[in-house]
Amino acid sequence: MIAFGRKAKLIIDKHYDSCSEQSPLARLYDLYDNGYVLLLGVEHENNTSLHLAEYRFYIRNNIEKNFINGASVINSQTNKPYWFQWNDYDYHSEDFNQIGYAFDSIQGNTNIGKVGLAQCRLMKQHLLVDFAINWMNQNRMK
Repeated sequence: MIAFGRKAKLIIDKHYDSCSEQSPLARLYDLYDNGYVLLLGVEHENNTSLHLAEYRFYIRNNIEKNFINGASVINSQTNKPYWFQWNDYDYHSEDFNQIGYAFDSIQGNTNIGKVGLAQCRLMKQHLLVDFAINWMNQNRMK
């Protein structure tokens, strides 16, 4: 993640977990009631904000972390890479298009248009995340 502007440090600081409450996605949700998601030429299955909704769905339903995630990171003191692992949720995007299209179907939620030749979607992030959590509660819990 990358951020610019006077709140950039606040948004990207403490980004220890992929899509948790410590992620830049959660900071945008918390700080910017009018923050937007813009999908440029991709469908909802590529919408990372839906992973924030998924994380919150897992927490609210007491679903356990069951996936070991890892990344190569650089030690800031030695400037040498090392492998860092953490326990995380096994995120899935298979139903993200269903969630997104259901969200789009509600009048006023999504502005659909073109940038060049790419079909694009613009939506308020907090509305999408809240909608997705409710959708997951109704459809993933079956």
